[in-house]
Amino acid sequence: MTRAARSAVRSSYSVAEAPSRQRRGQAERESLEKFGRRARIYELHGDLLFAGTETAVREITAQSDELEAVAVDVRRVDDVSGVAGRMLSDLYDDLGVKGCQLALVDPEGRLGHTTSGLAPAAGGRVFVDLDSALEWCEDTLLDRHCAGDRLPESITLAEHPLLSALSVEQFDRFAGELEIRTVAKGELIVHRGDPAAGLFLILAGRVSNTLQGPDGVPHRITTLAPGMTFGEMPLLIGERFLGDVHADTDVRLAVLPPDRFARLSADAPGLKVALLEQLAAGAYAQMEAAIRSLAPRGRLG
Repeated sequence: MTRAARSAVRSSYSVAEAPSRQRRGQAERESLEKFGRRARIYELHGDLLFAGTETAVREITAQSDELEAVAVDVRRVDDVSGVAGRMLSDLYDDLGVKGCQLALVDPEGRLGHTTSGLAPAAGGRVFVDLDSALEWCEDTLLDRHCAGDRLPESITLAEHPLLSALSVEQFDRFAGELEIRTVAKGELIVHRGDPAAGLFLILAGRVSNTLQGPDGVPHRITTLAPGMTFGEMPLLIGERFLGDVHADTDVRLAVLPPDRFARLSADAPGLKVALLEQLAAGAYAQMEAAIRSLAPRGRLG
């Protein structure tokens, strides 16, 4: 088979197989488990010439009746012929007729779309990284199919899941030790290498944990929303933060400083045990999601 005739599809997978690093609530996870195969990623590579692109378009089209969102990743594409670009534009139109939205992962604008929107009125998007496209695919499915509660934009302290198993007395004791802090969008909350800074309960907004890759570009490890926590591992095991944590939006946090955590551990061991049980469950869920997001790709996206 000649290079020109080889399929341009390097790999393909659904968001059920490779979820984004956005942590989801229970109803959202259940919806994505049920409908996740209706959104699919196609990673292309090599030169996009006529024959290889035609094979890729046929593969996507053959599955399109079962799809509601498609992301085409062209980061590993070397060259794009004019006819290949037109074929992908036609694919966008054809999928739209079927109610399937198409997005590109094209940080260098190889297909000529250099803005953040690919026909945005029709739902198309252009992303600079794969994980953002995965999150968009998930959100597209959730907007259509999630009948349960989506993650809220904000919660009260009493609504935070970490505190759900506490007695009234334990809740009052814990709440009395917390500091409420607000963080502006874009602000760094903790830096990689910082010592334990406390237990952070997210009440409003979203934060991301990022790690700088070998290419010098920060890669998202996970994004956390109201009802989630961070900072527990450095606090519990005495290690430093492994990545940066910054505010994706304006954020409101309830923070238990390290010295107050130590005091609670000594004065209220039953409260500490109840918190640790909830933190362990959350840490396991976060690790499981991270492993699932990396497994099909085998790398930072």
